[in-house]
Amino acid sequence: MGFTPRKRFKERLNLDSRPKKTIASNRKRIVMQLEEPRSWCDLDSSTDLYASRFSGEIGNWMLDVQRRALAELLTLPSASSVLDVGGGHAQLTPFLLEAGYNVTIHGSCVAAQGRAAPFIASGRCSWSEGPLDTLPYDTASFDAVVSFRILPHVDDWRGYLRELCRVAGSAVIIDYPSAKSVNIVSGALYQLKLMIEKTTRPYRLFWDSEVRDVLKDAGFSTTQEVRQYVLPMAAHRALGRRQVSEQCEALARRLGATARVGSPVVVRGDRTGGV
Repeated sequence: MGFTPRKRFKERLNLDSRPKKTIASNRKRIVMQLEEPRSWCDLDSSTDLYASRFSGEIGNWMLDVQRRALAELLTLPSASSVLDVGGGHAQLTPFLLEAGYNVTIHGSCVAAQGRAAPFIASGRCSWSEGPLDTLPYDTASFDAVVSFRILPHVDDWRGYLRELCRVAGSAVIIDYPSAKSVNIVSGALYQLKLMIEKTTRPYRLFWDSEVRDVLKDAGFSTTQEVRQYVLPMAAHRALGRRQVSEQCEALARRLGATARVGSPVVVRGDRTGGV
């Protein structure tokens, strides 16, 4: 027998087996998990199929929004060293190189070079490989570490984030889908999202406080954040018109909605003490 959307949503949140008082007292720990994440998730995001989600005028607009967010948060001097973990999707590579950073991309295997392979082959950036949660570098090896499109898909996201912090000398910048947004109903609407986006992946939602708690435990303070959209990305893809999406999101920013419930969130953490 199949699941109703409501039953599937509750099952994915693991609410059925939890006492109501526990749910209420641990609200911030509720996590959306549509499927078990995979530690080799950078393979998915490095493919041409995944890149097709960001084709056309809407896809290009989304990448522009993401690049502007990174540019706002990553303000280190030119020639600073930047490690892009899981960056085979190459969504950040052109910006990082144009900004003059010394870029290293780390992936789980050679195949995860994906769309970044031409940049690596030409020597414009370096490459390393191995488990994403056990990086082959000493503590504070890079001025900054960035990781986009990965955190919601790894098995042990806390361990992964701590590892990013370990090798960052100055700053860590990550993105994640916030539970404090319309994404909270994404479990019930996952099949609709799949129909619209075709290549969508299962993902996990995060409460802002739990991400900041891990950063704090790793010795990093949350200094800046950029919230990207009020409407779900699937809704923008369904609209299919960049101008309409830009106007909708501009209105949301003016009304203060983006600052409250925008998602995905791009957050920067800065090392608070010595290495």
